[in-house]
Amino acid sequence: MHLDCVIVISPWCRPQTDLLWQKEDLLLQPRMAQHGTQSWRRVQTTIDGGASWTADNIIDASAWLTGSVRFKDELHGFVLAAEAGRGHATSDGGKTWTSVPICDPWLAGWFRFSADEGIVVSGISFCTASGATWPPKFSCKPSVDVDADGPVFVLGNHSAVVGGGDISPTVSGWTHSQQQDGTWNPRVSLPWPVRAFYFDSNGKAGLAAGGNFFSGVGGLHATVDGGNTWTLELNSGAEHHAVVTAPTTTTPAGASSTLYTASCARDGGKIYRSSVDANL
Repeated sequence: MHLDCVIVISPWCRPQTDLLWQKEDLLLQPRMAQHGTQSWRRVQTTIDGGASWTADNIIDASAWLTGSVRFKDELHGFVLAAEAGRGHATSDGGKTWTSVPICDPWLAGWFRFSADEGIVVSGISFCTASGATWPPKFSCKPSVDVDADGPVFVLGNHSAVVGGGDISPTVSGWTHSQQQDGTWNPRVSLPWPVRAFYFDSNGKAGLAAGGNFFSGVGGLHATVDGGNTWTLELNSGAEHHAVVTAPTTTTPAGASSTLYTASCARDGGKIYRSSVDANL
């Protein structure tokens, strides 16, 4: 059986909803992936495209695993136990894990590998680890926004975009784009919290997914200038937590990619799909 992607949706529907492609977030070996179980303290492994899974590997006995398990190659991976202010790193493809202190008693559930294969973690602080050492060693600065930072996406031009938002007393969202000299541009306001980013390889064209489950708002905003400005792309009335792309395909008409996003609402969830020019 060949499995194109793995969809992980928590019993609570949010915020652990995730949609992950093997050759990006979950790569261990071809058709080998890991995902969090309902306790969010353990991982399982599949080598047959998801038809069967190994016994639970408990890697944190006292804290939830939050967000994605991501690998930068077949051996080196990382997962957050964000509410405990730590992560867990593996250097043997997920067989064993080492606890890694970060900085804060609470972090957001998002992280990304950086351009030098280090790690960027957002939350009450903005934390980075160089790719020169493994397990990663983190240093932290104050959050980019006055609110705790949400998801971060590292762009190909040695800059980044970070997002976030509030659901009380009003529902709102925001993003900040980073310049190549490291400074952050002022806040750009959006109508709902940002939960996830996707950008193509040029670091200019991208999508911000988000929303609020309880108030029934959400969808996608698009940018073509690296996050400096955004326009509404999809208003689904539901919360979104992931945007991923399938491998690029080439036809006589040119190269294209397929984007997917998963939504979650009180009446259930949906998967949205769109084909885009791979050269954007």
